[in-house]
Amino acid sequence: MTHWVVALRERAGGDRPPRDRIMIDFTPLIVAARVLAFGVGLVVTLAAVRASRRTGSLALRLLAVGSGVITLSTAVGGGLDRALGLELETGVLLSSLLLLAGFATLAFSLFVTDPRLNGDDDLTASERSSGN
Repeated sequence: MTHWVVALRERAGGDRPPRDRIMIDFTPLIVAARVLAFGVGLVVTLAAVRASRRTGSLALRLLAVGSGVITLSTAVGGGLDRALGLELETGVLLSSLLLLAGFATLAFSLFVTDPRLNGDDDLTASERSSGN
């Protein structure tokens, strides 16, 4: 070893880790964040379900499904995988796939058109754009 590497190790206390580092357990904060995310997701999902039932809108129904799947992914990522006896990697994969499916459903809900919302059903799209 070169002289400066030895000097740095001696200055840091040899090969031992520094004792002045404070270890903080973030587990309670992570659990609280997951529980709050699940709660907010549940509120959004229930509001979308109510709006979908009230209006009969396919877009709102898809919004409810997408937000529900995303909310489910927070539960899977929050420990449901361990409760089911799954490996950590399997739980992370399942949570990621649920997130993907939820966001894909949300994206699809943005592009769904409802013929009842188009206004005059007798007009074609070109007639509407030309103002006739």
